[in-house]
Amino acid sequence: MKVNGLFLQAMKNLFTTVSFFFVFLFVCYSQINKKSNAFVLLSYNTENFFDTVFHANMKDHDFNPGSKKHWDSKRYQHKTEGIARVISEVVAGGYPDIIVLCEVENREVLNDLVQRKEIASADYRIIFEKSQDHRGINTGLLYQKKSFRPISQNLISIEYPGEKKESARGILYVAGIAMKNDTLHIFANHWKSRVGSQAETESKRMYYAHVLKNKTDSILSMNSHAKIICLGDFNDEPGNNSIRKVLEAGCIAGEAENEKLVDVMCPLFLEGKGTYSYRGKWQMLDNIILSKSLVSPSNRLHLDGPSGEVYAPSWLLKYNDKAGDSVPWKTYAGNKYLGGYSDHLPVYVELVKSKNRIRK
Repeated sequence: MKVNGLFLQAMKNLFTTVSFFFVFLFVCYSQINKKSNAFVLLSYNTENFFDTVFHANMKDHDFNPGSKKHWDSKRYQHKTEGIARVISEVVAGGYPDIIVLCEVENREVLNDLVQRKEIASADYRIIFEKSQDHRGINTGLLYQKKSFRPISQNLISIEYPGEKKESARGILYVAGIAMKNDTLHIFANHWKSRVGSQAETESKRMYYAHVLKNKTDSILSMNSHAKIICLGDFNDEPGNNSIRKVLEAGCIAGEAENEKLVDVMCPLFLEGKGTYSYRGKWQMLDNIILSKSLVSPSNRLHLDGPSGEVYAPSWLLKYNDKAGDSVPWKTYAGNKYLGGYSDHLPVYVELVKSKNRIRK
C-alpha cells in the first residue's frame, strides 16, 4: 500500500490534534539500554561546530575571537563538552557504534571531540572528507573500531546546476563491516537548507535526493538484500517530495511494500514530533532511512522497535516564550550567544542481530 504526501499530511494533522496535550513534553529522555546484540547509529546536526582558528581560504570569520559572535576557546570547549555529553549519555553504560555529525568545520574539531574525557574510552576513529563549501559546513563520521571496520569511503560530489562550486556540499559514503560480518552501506547527508523558503529551495533538495536515489538503486541492483542506512539532516520531512517521491522512502514498513527504503522517523513525524522547531512548529528534518532488509524482523540484522528515536534530555532544551514550548537549546540567535549546543535534536536507531535468522 502506497502512502502519498497528502495522506501523510492528513495523518500528521490528526495525530497533532489528538495529542495536543502532550506536545510540550514531546519526547521522553529515551536513553537506550543497549542489548549485547545491538548496533546503534546516532545522527546529530551540531550547529556550526567550528574551532577558533582563522582559515584564510574559508569564510568562517564569524567564528573567530574578535568577531561579532565573540567566539572563543571557552565557548568552543563548552560546545564540545555538550556534544560529547550527548554521545556519552544516549546509550546507558556504553556508546553509539556509528555517529554522523553535520555542520563540523574540519577534522581538527572531531579530534578535539573524540579526546574529550566523556567519550575518550570509546576510542572513536574519524572519517572525514572536506567538501567545497566555503563556510566549512561539512559532515563527519565517528566509529568504534571494535564494532565497525570501514572498507571504503568517498565524498559523493553534489553540484547543483547553476550553483557556485564553493557552495557545494557532498554526501559522505562509507561502507564497512558491522558486528564482524554484516556489510553496511552508510550515506551521511546534509542537504541544502530552507533559508529563503521551503518552496524556493526545494529543487536543490530534490537534486540531492536524485543523486542519493541513483546510488542506493545501484547498490540494490547488485544485492536486493543490501543493508543501506541514509541518515543526517535532510532539511526536509518524511512527507516532502524529496524523500517521499524522489527517494521513494516509505513511511511505515508494513505499509511500504513497494518501496525499497523506509524512513523510520516517519511514525514520530506523524505524531507531530520533530528535531527542529520553526516558529513554534516541530519539523522532522533529521531522518534515518533504512533499506527494507533492515526493517524486516525476519532478517538477521534488523530494526529494534517500530521506529527510530529522538534524543531529548531536558538539558538539550530551553523554554521559548514565542514558541510556547521547550525547544532545542541552540548556541546562537543571530550574534547573541545563548550558551546551548545545537538548534537540532539528535536522532538514533538501534539495530539488533538475531542469532537464528537466515543470513542475507
